[in-house]
Amino acid sequence: ERNRSSSGLLDVNYVVVMTKIDMHPPQKLEEIKHVLLQEFEQSGRRPSEIIMATAMTEDFSGISDFVRAVEASAAKGWDSRSAWEQECSTKMWVPGGMSRAAQKEVRSMHARSRIDSNGRPARGGRGAETLPLP
Repeated sequence: ERNRSSSGLLDVNYVVVMTKIDMHPPQKLEEIKHVLLQEFEQSGRRPSEIIMATAMTEDFSGISDFVRAVEASAAKGWDSRSAWEQECSTKMWVPGGMSRAAQKEVRSMHARSRIDSNGRPARGGRGAETLPLP
């Protein structure tokens, strides 16, 4: 998602729904919502909205909020359909493959980098360690 903005692509619209909120004390819900928002932000996926929903109210307002959020998110997606269709047709960068000789060279470099626990070239077996390639 972080690369989408830098590439000029539309962000993905995340709507998070907290269900069964009637199972927590009302004073704790905002704290839970804040922690949930932080978790999503740390993963690079900031939700556009966090809805708290429950079916256990007399007026079913939690379900109404949920339906409203889903309909708004769907409308936003359909409004940006042309951008998504354009994105589907853009050419993506694909890394090139390595030749067979290059693959063999990487494997031999990897094998040469093995050392044992004493820092000497490894002959295999217990205590052998492989160093990462530069």
